[in-house]
Amino acid sequence: LACNAGVVGFRDERTRDGYDVTVQISHHAHFLLTKLLLPSLRAAAAARGESRVVQHHSGQRNKVVLYEPELYIGRGTHSLGGNGPEARFTRYGQAKLSQAMFAMELHRRLGEPGLESLGKIKSLSAEPGLVKTNLGCTFLSTFSIANPLRLLIPLAFPIAKSQPVSHGVIPFLRACFDPSAASGDLWMPRTWIAAATPDELRGKQHPLRAIVGGFVNDQAQKLAVRGDGERVGDGLTMNEGYSRRMWAASEKALGELGEALPS
Repeated sequence: LACNAGVVGFRDERTRDGYDVTVQISHHAHFLLTKLLLPSLRAAAAARGESRVVQHHSGQRNKVVLYEPELYIGRGTHSLGGNGPEARFTRYGQAKLSQAMFAMELHRRLGEPGLESLGKIKSLSAEPGLVKTNLGCTFLSTFSIANPLRLLIPLAFPIAKSQPVSHGVIPFLRACFDPSAASGDLWMPRTWIAAATPDELRGKQHPLRAIVGGFVNDQAQKLAVRGDGERVGDGLTMNEGYSRRMWAASEKALGELGEALPS
């Protein structure tokens, strides 16, 4: 089950269900789909030896300073920061951090004693880095024609040296299909940006496992570098207290829809 839906930079709007658009698409949808497909995942694991649930999130998860799952995941009519660029990316970061936490918390719960029947279901995740796709079109399209940001945003992509899709997709594909991939893994590129040297190009074929089997890979996290030179850190992704709050808020939001996930 490849959980790849997402929007970035969307307006501060609610869906007809009462949830933030960015969070509902990027997090709620995957949480619910996993619940609905749990019987199929269990059957596939029994028939083939394993099945996988893979979340495709973003490095923006590590930009979150204060994680607030009840505020962002919950139903409401309140504003979540408005329509400025910072607020838009804050909502995106909260949604993608929730998605990364979901992968880790599902991994923990699948490994709990008494859940042997679910033990062959692997929960993994991946981040792509900065990639040339049309994902940002929602960010651009929600500004008025008169807003000068409509002119500036397209100029940022060549300057940022985005990766081609063929490179950006590799961590996700490895999490989905690599025989060595384990439940609790988080796969990511060695650098966020396009390869500048032959060695970097070869490195794109061998993404890092920043988290291996549910444990932080310190060596890998020291090697990985963001596009702005910032080092990786997954303290919030691994925080079990916040993950339990995310889980409770998600279950409350989705009610009794689908089969109950391990609790």
